[in-house]
Amino acid sequence: MIKFLDIKPPSNLFLYFAIIPILLFFCNEIAAAATVDQDIIEKIILKYHDVGSTWGTNVKKHAFWLLKVMLVIQLTWMALKLGLKQSTLQDVLEDLVKVVFFGSVFFCLIVYGQDWADKLIQGMANLSVDVAGGGSSAMQVFTNSLKIADNMTAPISIWGAVKAPLIGLCIIATLLCAAFIYGMYVLILCEAWIVLNLGILLLGFGGLKTTRGFATSFLKYALGVGLKLFTVKCLIFILAAFVADMINYYFNDISEVLVITASFIILAFLVKTLPDAMARMVTLHSGSSAGVMTGEESAIIVLKHRL
Repeated sequence: MIKFLDIKPPSNLFLYFAIIPILLFFCNEIAAAATVDQDIIEKIILKYHDVGSTWGTNVKKHAFWLLKVMLVIQLTWMALKLGLKQSTLQDVLEDLVKVVFFGSVFFCLIVYGQDWADKLIQGMANLSVDVAGGGSSAMQVFTNSLKIADNMTAPISIWGAVKAPLIGLCIIATLLCAAFIYGMYVLILCEAWIVLNLGILLLGFGGLKTTRGFATSFLKYALGVGLKLFTVKCLIFILAAFVADMINYYFNDISEVLVITASFIILAFLVKTLPDAMARMVTLHSGSSAGVMTGEESAIIVLKHRL
């Protein structure tokens, strides 16, 4: 005889449904009174800026030494080619002009690279203001997003236990999306200040024709970081306009909560994908002075050999 297990009534589940709305209902005023200390995050961002500037200053002397070594190797190779009669005097003079030109260019980039990196970051931020029309700061947008998430608790009541778990999930998703958007902005800023300062070392490779692609790749990467910052600032201005309209909105029904949560998810997805897409337009551009092939060209060559 088959005995079935006794199934206990889901009393715990009903208890959870009863506790969640009560907690959200009574904690609503406490959450509304909470404020975000904006100085803490601003100090963290400023710390990354100071650390990147210090590292950039320390790496300059190594970049100068590397540029000098690359130039010596390039001139020695040119002299050997002339001595072995593998090149004419006219070819050597043309290469000498190129060496002097690129050596001067990369020398100036090493000297003024830090100042130009700061101007690139500030210039892209100002360009986003001109294009998108400006708006609240990223920190203010994040703070207002927290207030909107707090306003989402309005449809919750003690008797609406069924809606509470779903509204709670929407609030969590909204908070995560707001934190993700602001985190991406901070991440791009930190990436710009640290990588653009440490990358000055790669400019020393510009003195040698064979390794000049490393330096030009860094320049393309610097432009890509600037485009990422420009794009994410424009998206934050869109979010700022959206948040400004919803900051004092009173949510009457769960459907309105779902719509706002979906809007935050869409904006978070755009912040994740669009800046990288803009940067790839520059960094994945084929052709460098080192003659590096792209992945598609390599794949075509491999297929031809197999066929």
